[in-house]
Amino acid sequence: MESLPPPSKPGEAALAALQPMLEIANSVASGDHSRPHPLVPDGSQADPASVGVAVLIANLTKDAHGGKYDYAGAAWAQVAYLLRTGVKFPDGAISHRDEGLQIWCVFNSICGNKV
Repeated sequence: MESLPPPSKPGEAALAALQPMLEIANSVASGDHSRPHPLVPDGSQADPASVGVAVLIANLTKDAHGGKYDYAGAAWAQVAYLLRTGVKFPDGAISHRDEGLQIWCVFNSICGNKV
């Protein structure tokens, strides 16, 4: 069984296995993260947060894979978006979608563990 979290300096085989995830993390972490925003602007508030796992692992293994992006900044921009600027119900519940108020039963499983 592999350790959790993964080692910050994984071996070559582990880095090769992480490559698809690192490519996703690189694509969303390459922008400006000075303001709250979703990692992926797709109209959902939950789907972009689900990319947070890739961003966090990329940040953890940054030295090993030579990451040049601000993964921590990208993760923070996503969390800040959900908690500060995202669409919410009057009681504070976060809407699943950007337009209108919607609660989906899968929301907590998609992004609940990233907030």
